Amino acid sequence: MPADFRQPTNRKLRLIKWCLGLAVLMFVGMFVLIRWNIGDPEARQKVIDNCTSTGPYAPSWAQQLQQYGLTDKSDQVITPYCHCMWDDALSKMSADDIRTFFKAPSEQQIRQLGGQEAMVKRHQQCLKNQQIRKTPAP
Repeated sequence: MPADFRQPTNRKLRLIKWCLGLAVLMFVGMFVLIRWNIGDPEARQKVIDNCTSTGPYAPSWAQQLQQYGLTDKSDQVITPYCHCMWDDALSKMSADDIRTFFKAPSEQQIRQLGGQEAMVKRHQQCLKNQQIRKTPAP
């Protein structure tokens, strides 16, 4: 009779150990997913910083600002513009995707950002948003 009581206890212990092991693995897995697979804010910030430091030197930047009535406002417009251009696109990428994005061929980069047409629309919308933001309220 004592053997009958031991066997279920051993099974229960093995089940409990297995469940605890699974719970630990799930916890570690969640930590890894949260830390490395969800878009890394530091990587996104580096891209936006790069945009704000190089954007005003683009050959057509002044002409585009003039087209939207933002002449001589490059310093005020560039940071919100870069956030508008990159935040949404980069939030859909993991930190590894962001790091490898700039090493990829330009055709692949454009594809990852939704295509050339989507990029042009986003660019125009971001400049239009800056135009609206800079227009004083009546």
